[in-house]
Amino acid sequence: MQRLRRFFFYLFAATYAVSCPLILLYALGYAFKPTPQLQWVETGLIHLETVPSGAAVYLEGKRCEEMTPTALKELLPGEYRIRLELEGYQPWERSIWVEAKQAHRLDEILLVPDRLEPEELSSHRWERLIPVPETPYLLLTKGPLLKEAVVYDRQRRSLHPLVGRVSPWGDAAILSHWVVPESAWVLLQVRTTEGLRWIGFALDEEAPEPKDLTPLFVHPPEEITWSPRRPDRLFLLREGSLDRLDLQEMSLYPQLAQRIRGCGVIDPGELLLLTNQGRIHRIRHTGELLETFFEDSPLGRELLGGEGRFSVHPLSGDLWLFLGKQGRLLTNRPPYQLVEEGVRGFQYDKRRQRLLVWTDRRLGMVDFSRRKAEEEPLEEEAGVRWVYEGGARIRQAFWVYQGSHILFQDRDLFLLLEVETYGNPALNWSVPQALHRLAEAAGASEGSYSDEEGTLLYLDRSQGRLVSIPVVPPPVAPA
Repeated sequence: MQRLRRFFFYLFAATYAVSCPLILLYALGYAFKPTPQLQWVETGLIHLETVPSGAAVYLEGKRCEEMTPTALKELLPGEYRIRLELEGYQPWERSIWVEAKQAHRLDEILLVPDRLEPEELSSHRWERLIPVPETPYLLLTKGPLLKEAVVYDRQRRSLHPLVGRVSPWGDAAILSHWVVPESAWVLLQVRTTEGLRWIGFALDEEAPEPKDLTPLFVHPPEEITWSPRRPDRLFLLREGSLDRLDLQEMSLYPQLAQRIRGCGVIDPGELLLLTNQGRIHRIRHTGELLETFFEDSPLGRELLGGEGRFSVHPLSGDLWLFLGKQGRLLTNRPPYQLVEEGVRGFQYDKRRQRLLVWTDRRLGMVDFSRRKAEEEPLEEEAGVRWVYEGGARIRQAFWVYQGSHILFQDRDLFLLLEVETYGNPALNWSVPQALHRLAEAAGASEGSYSDEEGTLLYLDRSQGRLVSIPVVPPPVAPA
């Protein structure tokens, strides 16, 4: 009996002496690689997270026990084929390279439904949808007249007329409109029996009362802008002169500044002006000069001097964009010139400091979170990473799901592009699974997207009804 006890004691001691280092090595991220050298190597892991969650995970074709969200651990360095499947959604498949001691986070995987069923929000046949960016509101029109226009509130999911049935403005024809991101104030130029008129509406009022601003518009402006926080102050640029309109006082303050080629509003009460000489002035709404940039600078004269008007867009306190009439896009940070020509629009993600920019055929991104060195030379289109080049006429684009995807409208089609490459630059629009066709809109209609809701509103092609589709699916419980 004593010999048997001694035998088991030495057996357990030997097992412990061998297994304990193995356990420690595995815990530290090492794995045994059965090569001729019989070596221990450091491992990596892949973290997977999907919307919706609960997707089955396949690693190199083999089903894993875990479902998303999950982590695939103790992976030897190398390339792995990962496939995710969830009933009712298109499979997601990519090749991911794993490096030793690295955790690869794939936590922005958006699964696209097999079939998108639009939800009808209005059974009427509409002719046009006019988005009011970064607000809950949009305008719908059945024809050119004001009495044929309604306001849709996507938070309340309700419609109300832009003007009342007995309003004297009902038969006015809409000629042009102006909106500012994050502002519920809309400015319209209309034609009446008395001639051209300028009227404004506060869409966040249940019964918006038209405000006739015509007496303040002495001359037709070339550019109009205002602050979302102060819609009662409009700034008009005409023939190099900047005027301020005070809507509460119904007063005109002419020639606030002169020899100006562009104007942008900085909250709470400041303006950014581009002069004919390529200088940039920061002034108060009263006209008081606060600061001058690019003064006597050859760079300012080279980039911003000369002829032509620019729209000025302060994105943050120290980041500004300048968009020329021919689509030239400049910034006040190196490399200064982002795109030489052809830019049709852009959208800025303030939280991630990333700019989405588009031309007729291309979609690109600029990452401002990594500030360039001041001495970096001027290069054509430097800083723009083009992620899509197959467009015909891209009309609008939106960041989707934490900036991992781009929703864009190319002619009448709404498409969803996955732009997160997970460290592999080859994973872009050329990968078939990265581009999804979502919907087709009525001819002249744009769409309205809210990333908070994850839904796209548009007019369906067949009947012109207002419908919505979920671009970011709501979360579902795993089976």
